[in-house]
Amino acid sequence: NRYSRPPDRVPPRSNANRPQSITPVEPETPAAAAPSEEPTLPDAEAILARLRQRRSRIATETPRRSESPASGNPTFEPRFQPGDRIICMPYGAGKVRLSLVNGDREILIVDFDEHGELRIDPSVSVVRRLPPEERHNSVEE
Repeated sequence: NRYSRPPDRVPPRSNANRPQSITPVEPETPAAAAPSEEPTLPDAEAILARLRQRRSRIATETPRRSESPASGNPTFEPRFQPGDRIICMPYGAGKVRLSLVNGDREILIVDFDEHGELRIDPSVSVVRRLPPEERHNSVEE
């Protein structure tokens, strides 16, 4: 049976067949690992500088974006008024504290019973005003 007998020629397992360039590298790997740790540490100053640059770019770009839609529709009427009871899909029932108009979008500050005060964009989240009769029924229950 040819599978049960060992191969005729077994490669030697000595370091003599290894290339010499690999042999000196192995002892130096622990020493080489120490200098490589320094560059992997994050540079806090560089990160802060990038964040400042990004914020300054966003601050300079934001007025241009908000001015163009606002100039096209100067009579934007907010859908919700402070004091309105609303229902928002992910958060449930809440009361509108403040309604802000930012360009062509309405931003609501809503006080939810279970989640506290949250900022909601009705163009992103499903927000519906509760009719007055539902408001009285929910208070009695």
